[in-house]
Amino acid sequence: MDDGGVDSGLPFWKYHGAGNDFVLLDATGTIGGDGLTSDFISRLCDRHLGVGADGLIVVGSGRSSDATSGNDGYDFEMSYYNADGRPGTLCGNGSRCAVVFAEDRGLSAANSGAWRFLVGDRIHEASVVSRSFNNEEAEVTIEMPDVCQIRLTTSGDYFVDAGSPHVVRYVGESLDGLDVHTSGRLVRHDQEFREIGGTNVNFVERGRDGALRARTFERGVEAETLACGSGAAAIALVDIFREIAQSADSRVEHAKDNDVIVSGSHVTGKNCFSSHNSVGLHDKEMKPENHKRLVEARGGKLKVEATCGSDQNGKPVFRNVRLTGPVKRVFRGTLF
Repeated sequence: MDDGGVDSGLPFWKYHGAGNDFVLLDATGTIGGDGLTSDFISRLCDRHLGVGADGLIVVGSGRSSDATSGNDGYDFEMSYYNADGRPGTLCGNGSRCAVVFAEDRGLSAANSGAWRFLVGDRIHEASVVSRSFNNEEAEVTIEMPDVCQIRLTTSGDYFVDAGSPHVVRYVGESLDGLDVHTSGRLVRHDQEFREIGGTNVNFVERGRDGALRARTFERGVEAETLACGSGAAAIALVDIFREIAQSADSRVEHAKDNDVIVSGSHVTGKNCFSSHNSVGLHDKEMKPENHKRLVEARGGKLKVEATCGSDQNGKPVFRNVRLTGPVKRVFRGTLF
């Protein structure tokens, strides 16, 4: 394929996290990933004309801590690009793949297996829980951002930013027969989310065993993916919120402006980013409580843990949000 400014002979690797697949490039040494263009990335991720992937990840060198300047150290830097060639926000499954890739490429975590990596301007932590005998498969846990706001959309769905923007919609019908592409595309491009460049869309069905079955339409891929890490986190947090809101000591009321007020454990807070409906969490007496959810995507199972409590100002927050799931090394190759 035309190199688009990238040197020919560039090696690449293919990994997937629960079916969410990525092309990875090593930019820690002389191999590099310089000269990448959005056109090159989109063609690289094209499943017919390129390698095929939900996104591209470039892993760069880390930085040591500097007590003098106050800079925190990290083991590697991760740059993520959507399949359409544009830079993306935090990718949960991609981050988990990047950690295994860094380990496979001979990088090491400075803090005894607790990986620290930079995405944008934020340092994240992760750990490799286990690896298979042949090292092709692994289970990885990544720390996700804290969440302090869950908002109702004008359609009655839930909106949450779990590192990337997500709408969570519970469906009454079976997910198997749902037209995710058509329904997801409509929500993704809804004018309500225009200010943030659109949103990812998750459709959820709760199974009799308590597991949350999910299908996701991803922004940037512009199609359904087999799994979405930040989407799984968003789904889990919304489901935890719903459980708390529906508990025996809570009561749901509908105010005149269509905000949702949950008395007893939670009440409304200010809007997230616009003048639309919001669901706030507020209880100064709220004690930290750990919650777990299992999200079953089409490509695999993802586990989410979170602690719901209050910050120093009495405002509620989901902390210690952790995403755990499988990562598999698929193959490596060379770009012509």
